[in-house]
Amino acid sequence: MPLQVSKSFFKTIYLSIWNIDESEDFFLSQINLTENCTKRLELIKSPQKRKQFLSVRSLIKLNDIQLNDLYYDEFGAPHLKTKKYISISHTNNFSAIAISNNPVGVDIEHYREKIKKIKHKFINHAETKLIDINSVRDLTLVWSVIVGSYGPFTLGMILGIVSLILMIFLTNKNKEIIKLKLKELTIINELSLTVGLIMLTIGNFLGGMWANESWGRYWGWDPKETWALISILIYAFVLHMRLIPKLRGNWLFNLMSIIAFASIMMTYFGVNFYLVGLHSYASGDKVITPNFVYWSIVFVFVLGILSKYKYNKHLAK
Repeated sequence: MPLQVSKSFFKTIYLSIWNIDESEDFFLSQINLTENCTKRLELIKSPQKRKQFLSVRSLIKLNDIQLNDLYYDEFGAPHLKTKKYISISHTNNFSAIAISNNPVGVDIEHYREKIKKIKHKFINHAETKLIDINSVRDLTLVWSVIVGSYGPFTLGMILGIVSLILMIFLTNKNKEIIKLKLKELTIINELSLTVGLIMLTIGNFLGGMWANESWGRYWGWDPKETWALISILIYAFVLHMRLIPKLRGNWLFNLMSIIAFASIMMTYFGVNFYLVGLHSYASGDKVITPNFVYWSIVFVFVLGILSKYKYNKHLAK
């Protein structure tokens, strides 16, 4: 059986990976598809994607989960009717699932030659000395680290926006249910920011080691280094606001999770274009700030004012 990996992590996360080299008929003979699964399979025309779909169902069966317990929300995200969480991923001849008692995510990627075409967007000249810029493996690893570092902060920003929008719709009739939902969202938001802060801090230390190998010093106050440090300090403050009595509360925490994301945008994009340093990919070029930046500021300001008014009216003690 081509089950490549079946491991547990921290006794709560179960990862399974399947190397797909069987025929579609093999999978159909091994599993009994539900009516819903059959309908979804009929909509898939690509033979490869059909086998990916079926191999995922085989992995689910191997993890002692009933196919009837699997369903998808309106955004296409998979869920289980049980109290467990599931994440699904597939690429080429591999499929993977992760199952946990807590929210979990898995992403399996195949090394692709086309990543060489976009390497200039995330690798600068100085960094090319540290890796083989023609190595698909090295470029994929660098890209994965960059995207993975900022993902939790992006999730925190989105959860912050959703929480403030919920506050705007507060009324006397629904305040108890919204209060419960806000508590749950805020807890997930805090966990997400914590993961992001840990990753960013580790990344900054590793970046120092990288800098020492590349430029002979661990820290040089390069704009990228400095703004990464600023982001760490900002998110550390956001996560510790609950220790300050006057700064406690769901409204302020969720608002700050949105505002703090500006430091990530500056670290990820702004440094590359607005400042001069080893990570400046467009230094010397005329930089025009997109209009959506200004509209985003207005949106957050209006969202903050409206949500604060309704929060004070219905939930503030």
